[in-house]
Amino acid sequence: MTPVQNHRIRTFGTPVCFAAAAFFAGGQRYLQYFPGATKTSLFYLAGLSSLAVVGSGLLFSDEIRRTSVMVGLLLSSLAAHYKFKETIPLKTALHCVAAEASIFIAVEVLTSDRFQKHIISNYLKNGSYNHNIRTFGTPILFAAAAFLASHQRYITYFPGATRNSLLCLAGLSSLLVVGGGIILSHRDSDQTRRISILAGLLFSALGTHYGLKKAVSLQTTLRFAVAEAALLLATEVITSDSLQTRIIETRESFLINPAHSYAMRLFGTSALFVAAAFLATTQYSIEYFPGASRKSFFCLAGLSSGAVLGCGIMLSIQEEDPTRRISILAGILLSSLVTHYAFKETLPLKTALRFAATEAIILGATEALTSGGPTLPRITLHSSLNRALLSITAPHEKLAPPNVTITFCVDTSSSMNEENREKDVKKGVSDVLDNATQVTQTIKDASINIAVVGFSGDATIIHKPTPVMSDTLQGIKDAVNGYRSNGTTDLYAGLIKAVETMETLKKEGATHTLILLTDGEVKLTSQQIQQIHQRLAAMDGRLFVIGIGAKHHKETLQKLAPETETFKGRYIDTTQPGQTIVGAISSIYEQVLSSFNQMELRSSQLGAGEWSLGGQKSLKRGDYSVCLLDNVSEKTPLEQMIKIHSKTLPSKLDLSQVSFELVFKDPRGKSGVISIPWKANTIIDPSIFQTV
Repeated sequence: MTPVQNHRIRTFGTPVCFAAAAFFAGGQRYLQYFPGATKTSLFYLAGLSSLAVVGSGLLFSDEIRRTSVMVGLLLSSLAAHYKFKETIPLKTALHCVAAEASIFIAVEVLTSDRFQKHIISNYLKNGSYNHNIRTFGTPILFAAAAFLASHQRYITYFPGATRNSLLCLAGLSSLLVVGGGIILSHRDSDQTRRISILAGLLFSALGTHYGLKKAVSLQTTLRFAVAEAALLLATEVITSDSLQTRIIETRESFLINPAHSYAMRLFGTSALFVAAAFLATTQYSIEYFPGASRKSFFCLAGLSSGAVLGCGIMLSIQEEDPTRRISILAGILLSSLVTHYAFKETLPLKTALRFAATEAIILGATEALTSGGPTLPRITLHSSLNRALLSITAPHEKLAPPNVTITFCVDTSSSMNEENREKDVKKGVSDVLDNATQVTQTIKDASINIAVVGFSGDATIIHKPTPVMSDTLQGIKDAVNGYRSNGTTDLYAGLIKAVETMETLKKEGATHTLILLTDGEVKLTSQQIQQIHQRLAAMDGRLFVIGIGAKHHKETLQKLAPETETFKGRYIDTTQPGQTIVGAISSIYEQVLSSFNQMELRSSQLGAGEWSLGGQKSLKRGDYSVCLLDNVSEKTPLEQMIKIHSKTLPSKLDLSQVSFELVFKDPRGKSGVISIPWKANTIIDPSIFQTV
């Protein structure tokens, strides 16, 4: 999830948790833990606490917010105590605020960068961590199961048992789990440990039966052992590497296409509403919704689903757009009121609002689970017959700060002294350094790391990888301006040294770029080029090659920097009209800092050469025909003409069935795919046909 989404969860999600906690705490089962309190006083306290959270979230965004929230929780408990002295004693008010503080801390931890990056990304795939969950987490589940099984509602499933006997059985089973986890292997594929633990569960059941014959029968102990075995197997499955990898890959592939998340929010939420209505009418749940009937619940769920579908279809699907969510929540509230007035006898207002609150929680959970995808550019496509004008702009919302690394690999052979080539290279790099310093000074959390490698007869590091800031600028400039060109040209040695330097700069979320500048008439073997490509691809790095002077070996540099499905490269020939060394370096730097990059437009319905983008004919790539696009930033929107070449089509084409897909990477490095339908019309628009 993005920082903006996490902040919203903390600001608005935490109050929802407070309200839910107050609702459950006011139930007959849990009210005993808050002596003297009533549901009304608990909701009053939750409301005051929520105001503290929302206010602090709107005003602050750092450690001050947390301190402010904790103080607000304490003050709200005191205010609630003085407001309801008879129904919420001071001790009970402090009990409540301690529970709310626990909820607040839990939300903070779950939405923290450290948890999401190190726990979710690394912990889930770490064998030793998973082993600890199995060894020590499973016994906790056993104890919790024993506690719940001895409750009045569930003890009927374990006839003759007592809480002490079940806890004794859970304790013996836990010893075997801990022992098996400590003694035996923690490898996912090691069945010995699992079999030994399952056998231990059986023996612990028998041991408990013979030790407590009067309190727990053999049938009961075996039944509880089966429940423990189910918990054990569930833990094993959840912590298995294969399942975790599959879940992470599935989530990433799901979120890469916003249409998938959109469909889940539209139809998944509605399905959950219906499921909630069904469960709410069961024997265990109907007590929470007094006076309701199945018919009234399903009517309420149907109207709420209509609000979700209507708002989802009519309004924006942008993740950062709150208008849709607010309108859906309003729709849920209105649907509860309408249903109440339609079914006054079987759906009291209080019950209708309580179910609407349940639906709001379902909506929030669905939104959270389907968020975290790429930031989307804004796209418009105006079509007229076989032509369309495609416009792509960066969103107006605040984008993530740039996080890039740039490694310059500079030819320092004797030939670079000719025609002011060395001087132009130094000028181009210095301009980049000046602009990068300005960016890091004006944009909070911006990170631009630059390294400079030189090569002639061998390769050297002109300046080691360094974050560009005002206090490092002059040192990097002095190193760049201080080198002198001399000797022969060993291009391969320079590239290897540059790639090694890039690998030391590799960090999560960064865009890695290698810029090669050479005038050498040198060749590289296919094996050498392949090695460079493989190492750059492992970092998801991009290679820009700037050819200088008429004698540079164009064929080699073109092979070194191709733009293919598996490798992102680009070759710039400065001997072409309008191209200069300084201009080439500047244009590459602008692309590196662009908001949306590595963009391409593709179609599965049109073949290669059957359509073009800005005069560039489409090329075949796998099952698609593809055209590449320039990068897009807030300052540099993109506008290109798409043309379908009617004469090249093998048969008639229904333009209403044609669509394109925009593939891109957002400012945070996340990949995304947006479907763009052609939406052909029967009106010829002269303005589009006249657009170049």
